[in-house]
Amino acid sequence: MILGRASAPKKALIDMITGAVAFVWLVPFLTMLLTAVKPTDEIYASAFSWVPHGFTLEHFSNAWKAAPFAHYYLNSCIVACGTTVLTLLIASMAAFALCRLSFPGRRFLLLGVLAPTMVPFQVLLIPYFILLTALGLVNSILGLIVAYLAIFLPFSIFILAGFMRHLPREVEESARVDGCSWFGIWWRTCVPMSRPALAAVGIYTFVESWKEFFVALVLTTGQTARTVPVGLALFRTDAPGVSWGEIMASAVTSSLPAVLVFLLLQRHFISGLTQGAVKG
Repeated sequence: MILGRASAPKKALIDMITGAVAFVWLVPFLTMLLTAVKPTDEIYASAFSWVPHGFTLEHFSNAWKAAPFAHYYLNSCIVACGTTVLTLLIASMAAFALCRLSFPGRRFLLLGVLAPTMVPFQVLLIPYFILLTALGLVNSILGLIVAYLAIFLPFSIFILAGFMRHLPREVEESARVDGCSWFGIWWRTCVPMSRPALAAVGIYTFVESWKEFFVALVLTTGQTARTVPVGLALFRTDAPGVSWGEIMASAVTSSLPAVLVFLLLQRHFISGLTQGAVKG
């Protein structure tokens, strides 16, 4: 009883701190959303108000007319989905090989995979650019996917390896008795049992590749492969001054896919990350 009484105030304090931190992080998004639906004269009013006195969707239509955001969205979808699928495929196979197979130099190979996570990706951007230029992949969707694979694969392999290392060996041995090859064991036993970690890696990769800006800005020199974050940063209108309504409307539409994916699958994201990191 004493422990229960003592833990109640502690839990309440933790909930208050968590709520305060969540509110601080939520304020910019709420401000962006409210500005996007306010009439223009209310945005530039001297007195700021949280609750809009008027409501309009004009900024959204104006933003989509002023810039080819539909094209940017298509590019971002292809890049984010392609990067996510390839990352899950390659990282799961690599993690399975590093955890379940015995071969010389396995530990050194794992250290080599983890080494890029210790270096800021901005440092590696110039070598990436030189390599992709030599391959003719600059200003292309395929080039962005290749660059994102190089950035996200090491962390993904680390999470999946930590999870797969503690999967029961009995299932793998049963599959080998039934005549499964190593590929069959990976696909039929390891992948189904690793769904929480795969979901976490997939959500992380999709969200990060969707909102990534710096690499996309350097590797896309034109509108052909430009993604939503780059298009939003370079967004301009013909109206004089800064069109805050259109800018905020564009920011809201650009952030919605990543936010919705995370909110819908956050339970898998948190459980997969914690299990992979703790068990590893």
